[in-house]
Amino acid sequence: MKIKKIGNILLVILCFIACNNNHSVKPKKKDYTASINDFADENIYKYFTHALSLTPLQDNDTDSFELRLWVYKSPFNPQDLLIVKYNDTLKELKWKLIDLNVKITNADSFAVVKRVDKLFDYISLDSMIIKNPLILCTVRQFFLQIDSLSIETLPNQIDIDTTKAKSVFIDGGLTYYIQIVKKRFYKSVSYRAPEYYGSKDEYNKRVLKFIDFLQTNIR
Repeated sequence: MKIKKIGNILLVILCFIACNNNHSVKPKKKDYTASINDFADENIYKYFTHALSLTPLQDNDTDSFELRLWVYKSPFNPQDLLIVKYNDTLKELKWKLIDLNVKITNADSFAVVKRVDKLFDYISLDSMIIKNPLILCTVRQFFLQIDSLSIETLPNQIDIDTTKAKSVFIDGGLTYYIQIVKKRFYKSVSYRAPEYYGSKDEYNKRVLKFIDFLQTNIR
């Protein structure tokens, strides 16, 4: 009887170990939606940089300042690109505003796409309008805003404690993808619907102030 009891106990232990082992090696299901949220901005930026025949800023070995502000009406659909370049010779800023018309084919399939690398099967640059806007601010005022709001040291929105848990597309909100390059420096950050967090977080508030400054000074 004792031997039978010991055998039953050993059987239970072995079953418990086997179950635990099976649980530990069970492959975790990949969250492709999270992958799209995390990496879409960078991939979409690269795609449209190439489509617009622009030099990727992170590859640009330059001594001059350049800022690019991409405005998205959805995480995968840029509608505007503002380019601001400083001319060292003339000591002035060159501004260019590009209105983008992005074409999405087969919207039903695009709406359920689960992988970043499949996005480009459904989106393309249909047309664009390049504008040279009237600028109301001076060079000094522009760089004072960059410095006073510490735009060059902004963290990515996804890394901010007060927003990282909710950094997803918010219905009706715009996404701002900011890139800055200058001598031995490159920075890129993405902020989705910063107005949603502006009252709670200083970084989102700074982005909103910078966007407001640009909108106020561009005609």
